[in-house]
Amino acid sequence: MAQLSVWPATLLADVLVTGAGTSMQAWMENRTFQGKGSTTSGAGAATIIVEGSNDDVNWITLGTITLTLGTAETSDGFASDARWSYLRGRVSAISGTGAKVSLFMGF
Repeated sequence: MAQLSVWPATLLADVLVTGAGTSMQAWMENRTFQGKGSTTSGAGAATIIVEGSNDDVNWITLGTITLTLGTAETSDGFASDARWSYLRGRVSAISGTGAKVSLFMGF
Protein backbone atom coordinates (compact mmCIF):
# COMPACT_ATOMS: atom_id res chain seq x y z
CA MET A 1 0.00 0.00 0.00
CA ALA A 2 1.37 3.43 -0.94
CA GLN A 3 1.61 6.08 1.75
CA LEU A 4 0.42 9.63 1.19
CA SER A 5 2.61 12.43 2.45
CA VAL A 6 1.24 15.28 4.52
CA TRP A 7 3.19 18.54 4.34
CA PRO A 8 3.08 20.70 7.46
CA ALA A 9 2.86 24.48 7.63
CA THR A 10 3.07 26.55 10.82
CA LEU A 11 0.31 29.15 11.12
CA LEU A 12 1.08 30.18 14.73
CA ALA A 13 4.27 29.44 16.69
CA ASP A 14 4.50 29.66 20.50
CA VAL A 15 1.98 32.51 20.75
CA LEU A 16 1.63 34.08 24.22
CA VAL A 17 -1.11 36.69 23.59
CA THR A 18 -4.40 37.06 21.71
CA GLY A 19 -4.45 38.21 18.09
CA ALA A 20 -4.22 37.01 14.50
CA GLY A 21 -1.16 35.52 12.88
CA THR A 22 0.11 36.32 9.41
CA SER A 23 -2.05 35.01 6.59
CA MET A 24 -0.76 32.56 4.04
CA GLN A 25 -1.96 31.73 0.55
CA ALA A 26 -3.82 28.45 0.58
CA TRP A 27 -4.09 26.96 -2.89
CA MET A 28 -4.61 23.44 -1.59
CA GLU A 29 -7.72 21.67 -0.32
CA ASN A 30 -8.24 18.75 2.08
CA ARG A 31 -6.35 20.30 4.98
CA THR A 32 -6.00 19.32 8.61
CA PHE A 33 -5.43 21.75 11.46
CA GLN A 34 -3.83 20.94 14.81
CA GLY A 35 -3.45 23.28 17.74
CA LYS A 36 -1.24 22.53 20.72
CA GLY A 37 -0.34 24.32 23.91
CA SER A 38 0.96 24.19 27.47
CA THR A 39 1.74 26.28 30.55
CA THR A 40 4.91 26.52 32.60
CA SER A 41 2.94 26.08 35.85
CA GLY A 42 -0.62 25.13 36.75
CA ALA A 43 -3.73 25.14 34.60
CA GLY A 44 -4.78 27.38 31.74
CA ALA A 45 -6.97 27.53 28.66
CA ALA A 46 -6.77 28.74 25.07
CA THR A 47 -9.04 29.17 22.07
CA ILE A 48 -7.57 29.13 18.56
CA ILE A 49 -9.74 30.18 15.61
CA VAL A 50 -8.82 29.01 12.11
CA GLU A 51 -10.01 31.52 9.52
CA GLY A 52 -10.30 31.61 5.73
CA SER A 53 -10.61 34.52 3.30
CA ASN A 54 -10.79 35.08 -0.44
CA ASP A 55 -9.57 38.69 -0.26
CA ASP A 56 -7.09 38.62 2.69
CA VAL A 57 -9.25 41.30 4.40
CA ASN A 58 -12.58 39.77 5.44
CA TRP A 59 -12.27 36.57 7.47
CA ILE A 60 -14.64 33.61 7.97
CA THR A 61 -14.31 31.12 10.83
CA LEU A 62 -13.54 27.63 9.52
CA GLY A 63 -13.20 26.01 12.93
CA THR A 64 -12.41 26.53 16.59
CA ILE A 65 -9.88 24.61 18.66
CA THR A 66 -10.39 24.83 22.42
CA LEU A 67 -7.53 23.63 24.62
CA THR A 68 -7.34 22.99 28.36
CA LEU A 69 -3.72 23.75 29.15
CA GLY A 70 -1.36 22.32 31.76
CA THR A 71 2.33 21.61 32.11
CA ALA A 72 1.90 18.57 29.86
CA GLU A 73 1.27 19.60 26.25
CA THR A 74 -2.30 19.13 24.96
CA SER A 75 -3.60 19.23 21.40
CA ASP A 76 -6.76 19.02 19.32
CA GLY A 77 -7.70 19.61 15.71
CA PHE A 78 -10.07 19.19 12.78
CA ALA A 79 -10.13 18.65 9.01
CA SER A 80 -11.51 20.94 6.30
CA ASP A 81 -12.24 20.36 2.61
CA ALA A 82 -13.21 24.01 2.05
CA ARG A 83 -10.98 25.88 -0.39
CA TRP A 84 -10.05 29.47 0.53
CA SER A 85 -7.47 31.76 -1.06
CA TYR A 86 -5.95 32.68 2.33
CA LEU A 87 -5.75 31.06 5.76
CA ARG A 88 -4.65 32.28 9.17
CA GLY A 89 -4.82 31.36 12.84
CA ARG A 90 -6.12 33.69 15.53
CA VAL A 91 -5.79 33.23 19.29
CA SER A 92 -9.02 34.61 20.75
CA ALA A 93 -8.29 33.67 24.39
CA ILE A 94 -5.29 32.44 26.35
CA SER A 95 -4.71 32.14 30.09
CA GLY A 96 -2.37 30.48 32.56
CA THR A 97 1.17 30.98 33.80
CA GLY A 98 3.53 30.88 30.84
CA ALA A 99 0.72 29.74 28.50
CA LYS A 100 1.65 29.36 24.84
CA VAL A 101 -0.02 27.83 21.80
CA SER A 102 0.89 26.86 18.25
CA LEU A 103 -1.20 26.00 15.18
CA PHE A 104 -0.15 23.71 12.34
CA MET A 105 -1.77 22.87 9.00
CA GLY A 106 -1.23 19.65 7.08
CA PHE A 107 -1.99 19.42 3.38
